[in-house]
Amino acid sequence: MNEQSIASARASVMIYDDGTKKWIPSGTSSGLSKVQIYQHTVQQTFRVVGRKLQNHEVVINCAILKGLKYNQATATFHQWQKMNYSRCRS
Repeated sequence: MNEQSIASARASVMIYDDGTKKWIPSGTSSGLSKVQIYQHTVQQTFRVVGRKLQNHEVVINCAILKGLKYNQATATFHQWQKMNYSRCRS
C-alpha cells in the first residue's frame, strides 16, 4: 500500500452548520473517533481520515491541500477550513 498513517488521535469530529451557526457532530451520532493523518508515499500527498470508534463510520475523509486555513482555538479545539469542498467527504 502506498499510504501510511503518520499521526493518530482520538477526537470528537465536528462540522460547522452555517444555518444554525453551531458546531454539530459529523456523522449520524456524537462520540469519539479515531482520526489519522495519512501520507501517500509515492505522490507525497496527505489526507485526514476519521472513523467512529463505536461503529467505524467514516466521519471525515479530506485531502490536506496547500492553502488550508488552520486555527488552534484552544489546547483541545483545533479547526480548519476546507478551501475546496469537492476534495472532502464525510
